[in-house]
Amino acid sequence: MTETEINNLSKKIVGYRAHKALWGAVIVQAVQDARNSILNSKNFERALKIEMLYFKSVGFEKVCDLAGLQIDSKTIENCLRRLCSFKQIGARKCRA
Repeated sequence: MTETEINNLSKKIVGYRAHKALWGAVIVQAVQDARNSILNSKNFERALKIEMLYFKSVGFEKVCDLAGLQIDSKTIENCLRRLCSFKQIGARKCRA
């Protein structure tokens, strides 16, 4: 393999990793947005149910596929429940 071929392959690998990282960042942002939306709502369960519609969608499956990840929607729901309950407990302690 020539040095030019190695450089071209290296560029493709870096681009592939960057592509996966970008889609991974999209997932992280979606979870953060969902958490904020749920925390700002008056009805936790209703807000969670609405946000979970996206995480159960074909679109989210596609984003996960582009990121090279397999994420179960139940895992996301459990994560959101933990994040929100932790945040709510912390907020109550700060107000006390």
